[in-house]
Amino acid sequence: MQLAASLVGLTFNSMPAQAADTAASASTENIQTYQYRLDQKHGWKITSAGSGMFRADNVIYQTADSGKTWDKLSDSENGTLPSGPVGAFTFSSADNGWLTINTPQSGTQRLYTTGDGGAHWTRVKLDVPDQYAASMFDPAPPVFFSSTSYGIMIPDHPEIQNAQGGNTSFFLFFVTQDAGQHWTAITDHTAGTWNSLSWDAAENQDKEHYSWEIRIGHALWTSPDGKDWATATETAHQRSSFHK
Repeated sequence: MQLAASLVGLTFNSMPAQAADTAASASTENIQTYQYRLDQKHGWKITSAGSGMFRADNVIYQTADSGKTWDKLSDSENGTLPSGPVGAFTFSSADNGWLTINTPQSGTQRLYTTGDGGAHWTRVKLDVPDQYAASMFDPAPPVFFSSTSYGIMIPDHPEIQNAQGGNTSFFLFFVTQDAGQHWTAITDHTAGTWNSLSWDAAENQDKEHYSWEIRIGHALWTSPDGKDWATATETAHQRSSFHK
């Protein structure tokens, strides 16, 4: 299956499908709008109306004409779209999408998926290792690697409370080989192989991110921070939105 991410007006067929900007592209009082573009014509936007700390009512829309018109797909009041502050969202195809909700919950990420273009959403089951059941994770959407069924999801700043009462960072990410239907946790191994996917991660000087190399067969992807990804010949940024 060939996946493509349209970034800064260009389409790179060899790039992994990446996330929409986690910052709102527009804001009116307490209503924020997040947008993601799959190609030159097709995209989605979510409006999020804040109603208190970690509370927000969300509505998702779809466009097929570069944002000239939008059709409502679902909302968090009467539909299956989750409520709460939006972390980020991405689509790997016209049908399959992913959304994170930014509310702090120990031992879990609020990750949701759709298989019908955004009309219906379900929560993704992630089995967090027992030793990290009380840890806090920042939302992170998955990255899928084009021409494969593999993907990874790297939580931002995973931490666990240490014996001195402070926080200690640890290494954790999730991997899938069936386009996100099932996820397996990888922890404490900064290099290794899982089925046909090999990884090598090195901690950056900021002690908060890792630089990555992902190999699947003869293909190689690299990232300086787990958010910006490049092949050997192309580079692109994670952010993608319609220009207003």
